[in-house]
Amino acid sequence: MDGSIYRPRVVASQRDTDVVLLNMLVDSPAEINRLVEVLAQVGENLRQLAYNGNYKRLKIFSGVEPTPPVEERFEVWRDSALTAFADWPGSGPALCCKIQVSLRGPALDLIKLHRELIQEIRREEVNVLRREKNIRSSEKTSSDSLKEEEITELKKEIAKLKAHVSGRDEMPTMSRQAPSSKVSGACREPPKCFLCGRLGHISTNCNKREVV
Repeated sequence: MDGSIYRPRVVASQRDTDVVLLNMLVDSPAEINRLVEVLAQVGENLRQLAYNGNYKRLKIFSGVEPTPPVEERFEVWRDSALTAFADWPGSGPALCCKIQVSLRGPALDLIKLHRELIQEIRREEVNVLRREKNIRSSEKTSSDSLKEEEITELKKEIAKLKAHVSGRDEMPTMSRQAPSSKVSGACREPPKCFLCGRLGHISTNCNKREVV
């Protein structure tokens, strides 16, 4: 390479019974892919042009009864449309446009109404999905709020039960402490007389006082 811009050049061409092979020297696989895409698009355009040249236009159909002389009955028009649909090599929207060209009057109005209804139904579906999402979100929020209220009530009940159990635990303690005072009273030492110094009586009952 001398630094000049590289241009693909044809090396050789070999003709077979079914296909022509074109060998080219290219440096980048992207160039090959691009060339294949261009050739495929050219072939599709050629097929489309060839079909358009041989395309038999559908006769006019309006749905009016009785059928006007320049129009076809519905059954005949339907069969022709189905045949065109089966033989059509192009895209769906292009075929729909070609079929719609043959419609007039009530039939065309019906197609337009159907198109409007489909769009309205799709918009309504979007609105329904949006409302369902909002409802689920609000239900979740309401459920969370209800759970918080239930948890608060449970905490209150637990606090009440703890207080009740604590009160019952204190009552036996008081009942156990009451007899201990009686026992301690029973174990006190007997009175001592300060006149004679003996135990078991007081000075008012002391014999020594009578002697005195």
